[in-house]
Amino acid sequence: MVFKRSGKNGLRFFIPDSLSDGGASVAFTTRVGGVSEKPFDSLNLALHTEDAPAAVLKNRALASVGVDIQPDKSTFTEQVHGDKVVWIAKDMVGAGARSFDTAVPESDAMVTDLRNVALVVLSADCLPIILVEPGKNLIGAAHAGWRGTLAKVVGKTVEMMVEAGADVSAIKAFLGPAIGECCFEVGADVYDRFSDAFGIRPSIGSPRLDLAALNEMILENTGVKSENIDNIGFCTVCHPELFFSWRRDGVTGRQGAFVSQ
Repeated sequence: MVFKRSGKNGLRFFIPDSLSDGGASVAFTTRVGGVSEKPFDSLNLALHTEDAPAAVLKNRALASVGVDIQPDKSTFTEQVHGDKVVWIAKDMVGAGARSFDTAVPESDAMVTDLRNVALVVLSADCLPIILVEPGKNLIGAAHAGWRGTLAKVVGKTVEMMVEAGADVSAIKAFLGPAIGECCFEVGADVYDRFSDAFGIRPSIGSPRLDLAALNEMILENTGVKSENIDNIGFCTVCHPELFFSWRRDGVTGRQGAFVSQ
């Protein structure tokens, strides 16, 4: 991944250099460059937090300019830590852009073939995953916390893309900032569920989960090539100067993962 300081609005975000030749646009925002006050400082993009809605909408406008998309074309799901994937049709574009109440309900992932539309995942420790199939003009976005990972939401997102005509061997996956194994201690009951589902070895000492590695496993098992998976590699908990983290701070904002074409 390449860290880029945007010349627009003083934002900082991550973009994958493997898409630098055009086509789809992918960006992972940081917390830098917005107008929200503590503890949401400063580029909080989530309307479901206790931040001032006017500040969040301003932040979304700033981020939209930074990623070259119109604010009202950004599309959000409710993100309920489930495995429901929705196809974004024309009449759904802009869901959740100005009000959390209008986000696509009871879903955590999206797929579309529409142009000039941004699919957006919000996160503050959960793993945002962006999917692109350049040859078929298909894009996807998934929100994978531990529950969504256990339910293999990203695998179901890939499956919807394939059903829409994607060549799974051509799909590129981009894993954004999330809580790392270094900081993601879980209870034995949760770890045992992953051990059973993924065949991972029993944990020695405090059980911890590696969301990125688990989702890479899901992607590869679904047919995505390992060389087409790009992991940003940043732990949100370890980098308070760049990222919001619910586990670290409790009340906090959300960064965004954007994909458009």
